Amino acid sequence: MKLVVSFRIEIPSLFFACTVWFTCNLTWQLEYDSSNETCSDSSIKQKELTISLQNRKCRHFSGELVIAEDDDVTEVVVEELESVTGCIHMVDTNVVKANFSSLKSLVYNKGNCLTDYALLVIGNDNLEEVIFHNEFKVDSNRVYIRANKKLKHERIAPNGEQFDIGTPEGEIFLNGYSFLTFILMKANSTTF
Repeated sequence: MKLVVSFRIEIPSLFFACTVWFTCNLTWQLEYDSSNETCSDSSIKQKELTISLQNRKCRHFSGELVIAEDDDVTEVVVEELESVTGCIHMVDTNVVKANFSSLKSLVYNKGNCLTDYALLVIGNDNLEEVIFHNEFKVDSNRVYIRANKKLKHERIAPNGEQFDIGTPEGEIFLNGYSFLTFILMKANSTTF
């Protein structure tokens, strides 16, 4: 899919009137290699990702995998994933049980992710349980689980105690900023 965005900037001046036109081509694509069941995200937005993942069997994923509210397709794909290079963000969903039972490896890749976390699970008010594969490996410093009102350590299996999940009602902070402030600053700056 190719999206062309045009916008106009007018710069008034005492000496001349200038109108500048910019055209920006944005391409969203999900690369899929059926021989090894690998999906790769290339600056894809959630809606396009969800559509692209339908009817594909992804065992390996490279990129930023976002599970957002009412996204049943991505939830099903996550259940089949064995490895992710990049990150998984599960934000503000109605999910009760997050099933990562096939996921053995989650390796953070800064180039693919908006935040500094390989696994970001926040604001999921109904989330009661998170299940990982018995051999699941992730750098626990790259895991951020906060503000999931019903989630308790003992409902994260296996080894939920390795993750700091904060308090159920706790404020969400990333790098000293509230989550919303942090995301807005990251979105508006390439150097933050």
